[in-house]
Amino acid sequence: MTIKRVFEQYRGFRYFNDKVSILVKAISLTKKDVSLTNKQLTSYGQALLEFFNSMQGIDIRHENDGIILKPESFPKVEDQTLFKYVPESIVKTYISKGIFQLGSINFYRQTENKKIQDKLEGYSNLVINADHRQLNITLTSGFNFYIFCGTSCSNLDSQMNKKFGEKVIQIPNIIAFAKAVQKSIGAIRFYINRVQYADLKIYHINDNSFDVESAASPDINEKVFKSLYNYSFLPSLYVKPSGFSPEQEIRIVFEMPRDTKKIIRISNKGLLDYIQIK
Repeated sequence: MTIKRVFEQYRGFRYFNDKVSILVKAISLTKKDVSLTNKQLTSYGQALLEFFNSMQGIDIRHENDGIILKPESFPKVEDQTLFKYVPESIVKTYISKGIFQLGSINFYRQTENKKIQDKLEGYSNLVINADHRQLNITLTSGFNFYIFCGTSCSNLDSQMNKKFGEKVIQIPNIIAFAKAVQKSIGAIRFYINRVQYADLKIYHINDNSFDVESAASPDINEKVFKSLYNYSFLPSLYVKPSGFSPEQEIRIVFEMPRDTKKIIRISNKGLLDYIQIK
């Protein structure tokens, strides 16, 4: 399948593989047997982030925290109780009637609700070591996912109540709940992970099978698209700036066959069987 490429001013090139897209913002490729040090990678990542923020009029400064994440930075989440804090009005108007809302990366980037707004939702810096070279690629991905946010924080008198609402939705079995939501919205699959916190969202992978030459080309092929889509999944959807760290967020994300709308509302009273409202 031919990968379609569309230029978006001040943002980069959006690549479409059928109905799913990623947005590539910057690419650099080292010479043979040359790699940037961790200090160079974080300085480079900070410079790129400040540049893209200025281009899009985003007045947020993110510190160089020196964090470089790897696949092992994301431990597997076993089935456990998920807590979601919401205002009482949301419980009365929606949740008690079996109506649940899932957001998208565009929703969280563009919402006017400052408590949940994250201008870097979907953003990541990939560092891929392959064939004695290093590819650095900045992109936004996750456009075809819906997100359900919760927390592992169970203290009912915590700051979560003050920030998000006085009512607590407890989901004792998040896997069973996720399966029910998946069926309701026709998702391909779902994933559950703990969110990690790092301002620059740098993610390092070693993969000698990856074709860095093709990835550095303006016209990427389907194999490269799928690799970048898979590599960017964790840092784009499961990493947030450090200012969000008190939330101790756990996310269920639902993979859809096409890029999503901003939000989706599910009306399914059967989902009430999987929750407890406190």
